[in-house]
Amino acid sequence: MKSASKSSRTGRSSGVFANRIDAWRERITAWRSTLLPLTWILIMGVLITVVAWSIPALEARFSEDAIASNASIELEYVNAPLWFDARCQLELAASVNVAVGEMSPFDPKRLSLAAVTLKESGWFIDVRQVQLLASGALYVDATFTTPFAMVRAADTEYLVDTSGRRLGMTWAAGTRPASPHYPSIVGTRWAAPEQVGTQWKGGDVMAGLELAKYLANKKWFHQVSAIDVSHFTDERMLSIVAAGGGTVVWGLPPDDHDAAEVVPETKLGYIDHFYTRYGRIDSGVGQVMDLRGDLVTLAGGARE
Repeated sequence: MKSASKSSRTGRSSGVFANRIDAWRERITAWRSTLLPLTWILIMGVLITVVAWSIPALEARFSEDAIASNASIELEYVNAPLWFDARCQLELAASVNVAVGEMSPFDPKRLSLAAVTLKESGWFIDVRQVQLLASGALYVDATFTTPFAMVRAADTEYLVDTSGRRLGMTWAAGTRPASPHYPSIVGTRWAAPEQVGTQWKGGDVMAGLELAKYLANKKWFHQVSAIDVSHFTDERMLSIVAAGGGTVVWGLPPDDHDAAEVVPETKLGYIDHFYTRYGRIDSGVGQVMDLRGDLVTLAGGARE
């Protein structure tokens, strides 16, 4: 009897204990279902607070450090060519600084305005994108044009690319640096375009550029001081002004042929011969040398 009573009490105790465990499990489950959303709400609140604090702080840092003055804005380029030297970069950065003024670095119009200014500079064929870097600099992804020649108009020499577009550098006649080598187009009847990035008007400049491009890969191209186009409009005649002081009458542009003249390849052969023999493209005599006929004629009637 005692043993049965004891077993009964033990069973009731186990049942009570099990009920308590089940009750605690239900409470824990209820707490978890309540606490989990509260935890996420708390986390999101913290994140929102951090972001709300960070953006003004970041903007303040950009404003104070990156654009404290117009001059502080720098430009970085994707694959800038060697010819795009410090002078070009400083002048272009100054133009962009003036254009954007003291606009906030987070103003989307600032990047658009910078891109327009870059396009109008004439140094690029196209500007694909302008990005704001953490340093406050503007990162420019663009295709550069290729400076190729100078065009002399009045007393000024204007840098142009291979298509005759005026670029953003000029010199007083006779003052431009000797390097890099840019042949001059002289004798044009057309004034310089007022707007940088605009193609030069008139067929004489384009004809001179075509001849210069035709000669550009020759080893003696450095001796081509200028292409004289002064007789092109009336006579369709181009001449090469040699660095040694002589003049080489070339004749028609390379893409224009006439039975009265030898072909451009023959003319190149003449110059190759004189350069190999004399080390100069004007035969070393500093005179006028005419390449248009079957024999090269020197001024005064002498023939080579």
